[in-house]
Amino acid sequence: WDLAADGEKPLYSHQVNSTAEEQLSVRFSPEAPTEIVTAGGRIVIFWSWASGTLECYAPEEAGASLQQPVSPLTGSLFLPGSRRALSSTTDGQAVVWDVVSNVPEADTLRRRAVKLVRLASRSTIRCAVVMHGLLFVGTADGHVRAFNSELRLVAWFEDIAAGPVTSISFSHDAAAWEGKGGADDLRCADFIVGTAGGG
Repeated sequence: WDLAADGEKPLYSHQVNSTAEEQLSVRFSPEAPTEIVTAGGRIVIFWSWASGTLECYAPEEAGASLQQPVSPLTGSLFLPGSRRALSSTTDGQAVVWDVVSNVPEADTLRRRAVKLVRLASRSTIRCAVVMHGLLFVGTADGHVRAFNSELRLVAWFEDIAAGPVTSISFSHDAAAWEGKGGADDLRCADFIVGTAGGG
């Protein structure tokens, strides 16, 4: 949809094959506003309308590419400052997707699973959000973890005691992200955490 233009019809639409898996999440790329990623429990689809038509590419399942078992997916998003994407799983791991190296530079649609990274200790990643170059994940064990662009742990909030984390939302205070913190000093805006139950 083009919200700035009058009209009753979307600019682009595409029906996912009825035999394919239901797609449960959708995210825009922060680097390329004409790209989105959708994910179901096993299948990830990369979409683009940069060419003027809506195109999609569904890479082979992560377990097949990585030649190891991969737990069901809970969502996908693009990682900032790169062409990589990430899919979180029910066992606390994340699949990292990257552009296929032998395709033309302009073809960022074709990606494949390149590695599996543990982001949580055997706890379902229920939500993930990227803010100011950091990846924040909320897990079923009630923790929030922050990772840098190399997926290294920067901060861990474990004393929330409010149940499984279902969402994370940040205030729009850009100044809070400024400045360099020390090794033990995460600088970020205030955030709230939605949970599935009280603790």
